[in-house]
Amino acid sequence: MAVDTSNVTSRIRHDEPPTKEAVTPARSLHATIVLPCAGVGGRLAIPHPKELFPLGPGTVLLDRAFKLAEPAGDAVNFVVVVRSGKWQIAEYVASSRKSSSIAFVFQSPTGTGLYAAIRSALPWCQSKIIVLMPDEVVELEPTQPDPIGTILDALDRHPVAFLVATETDRNRLASEGALAVDREGHVRGYADKAGEGNPTLNAVWSGVAFRRTAAGPLLEVMESACEATPLTRSQLQRSRIDGSPAVRVARIHHLGTWPEIYTAMARRAMASRRPVQQ
Repeated sequence: MAVDTSNVTSRIRHDEPPTKEAVTPARSLHATIVLPCAGVGGRLAIPHPKELFPLGPGTVLLDRAFKLAEPAGDAVNFVVVVRSGKWQIAEYVASSRKSSSIAFVFQSPTGTGLYAAIRSALPWCQSKIIVLMPDEVVELEPTQPDPIGTILDALDRHPVAFLVATETDRNRLASEGALAVDREGHVRGYADKAGEGNPTLNAVWSGVAFRRTAAGPLLEVMESACEATPLTRSQLQRSRIDGSPAVRVARIHHLGTWPEIYTAMARRAMASRRPVQQ
């Protein structure tokens, strides 16, 4: 499939680190947003990547991640991680995001999963990095219209930060990436598909931000949590997860399966029927 990359900074060789000139446009950038889109997405059983699932007229799921970053403007560039067979994503983004600075990167064939995708993106990234989940929709708090700007500011104080929503559904906390956030808004615990054995978990996350210098230990510890291994206090401290700022949004909708899509659509329909308070 031919891809129009005339308005996109594009490179697909994962075995050859890009030069600084190749990844830095001629404007001021200080952060990179990574969109890992290399997953198989087989649970939806649809004929196109799940990131291109339509949410309404002229809008697909992936658009919501770009919209979330709009207030950041030219301060950020994007790295979209794909794999062979998912170039529909590159074609769509290249045609719909002509004014954005975007690189498309193949996920390294030596690894699979989210953390392999993030590592594949790192050579393209600026000093501050935000990883956003492209199969999730974030609802903003009225008092927090620019969570991306807020989380980038938080990296000036701490090397790691999370984009989170409070969650009380114990089944969801047991089956997704979840956090324990204290009353001051700092992360004190982390788990991934932890089951029902951790009552301290009270939030889910849709984005993790970190300084590039913190990437190694952070990704190593987060990946180890995917193996259902409880994280020790020393792991939380070494990865700098412990004490990291939690930037809150109103709600995070995960849309990776049909039941989750139906639930999100039902919530949206109910919200649209609520009478407007005078």
